[in-house]
Amino acid sequence: MHSNFWKQYIFSIDAGKPFSSEEKKLYDWRDIPSGPDEKKWQEEIALMISNHKKMKALVSKLGMDLFNQRKGFSIFVRENISHDAYHAGQIGLLRALQGISKSNYQI
Repeated sequence: MHSNFWKQYIFSIDAGKPFSSEEKKLYDWRDIPSGPDEKKWQEEIALMISNHKKMKALVSKLGMDLFNQRKGFSIFVRENISHDAYHAGQIGLLRALQGISKSNYQI
């Protein structure tokens, strides 16, 4: 949910409608939904897959500007990619420590 939020935040900036400070506070580290169930989990995964595809399209759109050190938005996009890798590593380590097999998600 946290990673999904930050991708959606980037898309809001790209669309010229950045989230407010209040929205960032409210949605960055949301509480787990009451009564979590498989349906809600699958909805979050579907959102993650959709956001990942949108991020790939955004990176393609940026092209070499993605590496422009003078463009704040490009820097922010790169930071988000690193942020996702960081959390994916955390999740992978926790799964391994718990003896849970790797996920089968391919995007």
